[in-house]
Amino acid sequence: MDGVGIIIAVIVVSFFSGFEANPVNPNEISPHTTIRTVDNSGSTTSADSFDSDPTVQRAATASEPENVPVNPAQPVSQAPATAPTQSAVAPQAAQNADYSGIGYQFVAYDRMDVVIRRYNPSLTESEANQIKMATNIYCKERNIDPRLALAVMARESRFDPKAVSSSGAIGLGQIMPFNYSDLGIDNPNDINQNVKGTVLYMSQKFNDWASFPNQLQLGLASYLRGTGEIQRQGGQYDDHTKAYMEEILRIRASI
Repeated sequence: MDGVGIIIAVIVVSFFSGFEANPVNPNEISPHTTIRTVDNSGSTTSADSFDSDPTVQRAATASEPENVPVNPAQPVSQAPATAPTQSAVAPQAAQNADYSGIGYQFVAYDRMDVVIRRYNPSLTESEANQIKMATNIYCKERNIDPRLALAVMARESRFDPKAVSSSGAIGLGQIMPFNYSDLGIDNPNDINQNVKGTVLYMSQKFNDWASFPNQLQLGLASYLRGTGEIQRQGGQYDDHTKAYMEEILRIRASI
């Protein structure tokens, strides 16, 4: 072979060696090809084309936070919320009366202590503790909101276990002597007995009006005037009784 033939042979070999034995179809994407696109904001998006199933394939952007779960149905773990606690700071006098339901709810002893001390700071620690414990026990037993019972005692006696009214009512709840037997009271000056009697008497008054939508107001009016008197007035009450009731409900709202 002369020199010209050799040169031609080299050129032919070089030309055909530029093609692969199995050329790739430009319209076919390899199972492991990564597609990258750029949106108008300049963020780069990449996606593995292995499977179109969204549970397997997930697109990720440059701004995406780390440690995001692959399955969007899987919630991100969050720290449990901290239960609110009741403050021991003395509440300000409430401007609005609390007309919520009469049923029992737990009231922390420090909140009870605030209102007791506000009305009678001269009570001994032992006396204050007896009032708090008895109020919680008997209100739970009778399904009465302790704040209501405390508000009644604050209004009636300012938490004075030895208080005596001009009409002869005695003790924390200012209970009249003719009610002692029915309420199981032997000594009206005994804190436990008087609180128990006060809560029981409240329960009786509320039960007298159980079928009425304004049971709360009628029950408190009956505590002051007696159920018979309120019934004779057709469920109506005078301005003094209304002011009495609203004062109790404002005290309740402050606890």
